[in-house]
Amino acid sequence: MTNPNLTAFLEKNHFVQGDKRLKYIRETELGPLELWFQPLKRTKYAGEIRYQEFVGCRVTLAMKLNVPTRFMVGDSNAISNWLANYVNKKRGRELIKLKDPRSLLSAWVASKAWSENILQDVEVQEALTTLFHTDDKIRRQQSLSLDPLQLTYAYRMKTVDLEALEALIPPYLLVAEKVKQAEEPQEKLSLTSTENYVLKHPYRIAIMILLGLMLLLVVPFIIIGLFVFFK
Repeated sequence: MTNPNLTAFLEKNHFVQGDKRLKYIRETELGPLELWFQPLKRTKYAGEIRYQEFVGCRVTLAMKLNVPTRFMVGDSNAISNWLANYVNKKRGRELIKLKDPRSLLSAWVASKAWSENILQDVEVQEALTTLFHTDDKIRRQQSLSLDPLQLTYAYRMKTVDLEALEALIPPYLLVAEKVKQAEEPQEKLSLTSTENYVLKHPYRIAIMILLGLMLLLVVPFIIIGLFVFFK
């Protein structure tokens, strides 16, 4: 990611180095805008040789807005399945179909009237058509979510397209502005205990995830060993 093209992109869009590697900050009228590149790798094996293969990059735009509610916008087919339906309905959220020009997006919302007022806004609808791709597979890798802490746009790119990324920043900021300008919803929500724990102990969570992945790799070998032993 350290290349002349990225440097030119960051300078052109007024981003400076943040507190972590591949994380950058841009000051805006709404507050600091964070841009984060997270390379995605997959461990593969060639005999006894283990190596990592680059499989893409998660690009994230985030801004702290401190609005006490939630919504999550995504591809209609991707966010409406039995598991998502069960979890969201159990948490009191409703699924609404957005009236975007392509009718491809839906949103899980905690405050229906408040969220519809923003997400059905004509300017926001136009912004969403830019933030979400027309291709089904690509659109499934994109999401726009609001929680009581921040507004986050995530895009899992196979290869980082800086020209495409540059086009996503203005519509993201427009949505952030609309959220910031809206009055607070009647239903006030806060961060969950899990979210608070993640914020306070990010390194513990990273270690737990790593241990979980290691366990997933080890369990099949344990099962095979037990099967062979007791055979």
